[in-house]
Amino acid sequence: VEKNDWVGGAATSRELTPGFLYSNCSYVCSLFRPEIMRDLDLPRFGLQVISYEGGAVFRRDGDYLANYRDHDAHRREFARFSKRDAEAYDRYSRDVTRQCR
Repeated sequence: VEKNDWVGGAATSRELTPGFLYSNCSYVCSLFRPEIMRDLDLPRFGLQVISYEGGAVFRRDGDYLANYRDHDAHRREFARFSKRDAEAYDRYSRDVTRQCR
């Protein structure tokens, strides 16, 4: 059952700004309960969940800040702009991991 005028619910991307597709909430697809996927046999209908590996924010000067799922790659990207922020990212990641366990 869909409450919206489009199919896909939280797993859709929409053109919120002309020419640019955005994820409405597809990042929460990882919260989709696997038993629902299994019970509805959704892969048989073409559902394939693809993990998010990264993205980027583009700057007007042509540079960008990429983000990666891989911690070391993400840290190296921070270090391109700030060694201090890259080190802080290590501490932040450790703290978040410890608190989430």
